[in-house]
Amino acid sequence: MATKRKATPRKTPPAVKTQSGKPFWESKTLMGAAITVLAALGSIFGFDLSEVDQANLVDYLTAIGVAVGGMLTVYGRITATEKIDVTP
Repeated sequence: MATKRKATPRKTPPAVKTQSGKPFWESKTLMGAAITVLAALGSIFGFDLSEVDQANLVDYLTAIGVAVGGMLTVYGRITATEKIDVTP
């Protein structure tokens, strides 16, 4: 005699969590692509930029972005009108 199997409820796949993306100017990929395009356009007009120079330029622009972000953070805190509440 066959035994009855309990019907198990179907599992629904978990919801896909969406994350808010970072701004385009924080993307090293897009920054590198922009620099590559600019380097290609520059070579048309006689200005050569090696791959090493392109990589260095990405690093410099990233460092500048971090520095500007830090300065904006400090400025925002100084000009804020409300105190920071650290109580849980």
